[in-house]
Amino acid sequence: QPGPVYYQVETLIFGRAVERAAMPERYIVGCDDPGQPLSPAFAELLGAYGCPILPMRYESAELAKISINFCLVASIGVANTLAELSERVGADWSEIVPALKLDRRIGQWSYLAPGLGIAGGNLERDLRTVLDLAASHGTDSGIVKAWTANSRHRRAWALERIKASVLDKIDTPTIAIWGLAYKENTHSTKNSPSLFTIERMPRARVVVHDPVVPVNAVRHPNVVAARDPLSALAGADALMILTPWPHYREVAIPDIVRAMCGKVVIDPFAVLDGKQVAPAGVEYAARPSPRALMSTTTSHGAQIATRAGHSALEAAQLSSYATAILSVGTILGALFTPWMCEKFGRRGALGIFFVLMFIFIIAAFGVVFYMQGDVIPLFMACLFFLGLGGANFAVYSRSEEHTSEL
Repeated sequence: QPGPVYYQVETLIFGRAVERAAMPERYIVGCDDPGQPLSPAFAELLGAYGCPILPMRYESAELAKISINFCLVASIGVANTLAELSERVGADWSEIVPALKLDRRIGQWSYLAPGLGIAGGNLERDLRTVLDLAASHGTDSGIVKAWTANSRHRRAWALERIKASVLDKIDTPTIAIWGLAYKENTHSTKNSPSLFTIERMPRARVVVHDPVVPVNAVRHPNVVAARDPLSALAGADALMILTPWPHYREVAIPDIVRAMCGKVVIDPFAVLDGKQVAPAGVEYAARPSPRALMSTTTSHGAQIATRAGHSALEAAQLSSYATAILSVGTILGALFTPWMCEKFGRRGALGIFFVLMFIFIIAAFGVVFYMQGDVIPLFMACLFFLGLGGANFAVYSRSEEHTSEL
């Protein structure tokens, strides 16, 4: 007799997948009858993480994931629309955001940093899904169409600025581009505002830098890659910072001004300090988004690497290695599961796995992360043992032949 089928919704975030998996906010579980308790084994597995478990019917679980993304899209739409209005009426969106975050109906974790529309693949996919479902079931989807239109309008912000400042004045300008990924701390370029902008400047010579994304991701007749941010500026008529990589904030503004030919900087994510840029005689265009309010999705591994003096590229690579080490630990743990079940029984094996996870979650994210100096080897070791503990799922695939039952 087959057991119940569960649909566990994942809400991972690019650049923070390991952190989100190890420390979930909640579990959304689709099931045939949410009024019935979860199977004991599954309930014990999810309960080990100490977060709320929300059983619901399958359809509700899928729409719950879409609803989360819709609330994010709504916040992005609010930020982009009112940030643009702030520019026109003399207000400063960065002054408004704290008032919103202190309103309990909105909250401190709200995504209120304006940007260049909806990027990445997941949000746009969910918008398209709901538009299709609404059309087939005869429900209203006007707000979704409005969000989509707003996103298209905001995506062109940087392109409009560079056209007015450079492209309409110089026949074949050289444009330096910092950043190709759709956001920092990922190699993904799906729906990237940077690629959107570059592809619509066919007359320009484009020099790009991104610590992770290769130049062959760009479709442009005259594009070259630079080895570092400053070398991209040689002979440039303008600089456009189209991905807010943390590394770019560390580049000194006087060095930027000296390296460039022109004096135009388009900075939609306010990576640079506008108060320092203006006195340097630069024509500076930025969205009113203070750095403190920007998305901080740097993984723990990347943050440790940056503190240890590694470059943004090295930090991104080390973050990838951290994920690999965690995965290797999980694979080895799964391979040892049969032996552990034979030796200690299923309950004993689960206990060992959960104790490992508990100890090394605390060690990695509660102790090592806050230590000073180069703690990368210690952090990687913690991730390996955390991965071993993560193999607890393999216990549930063992047959009932073991006498120690859950």
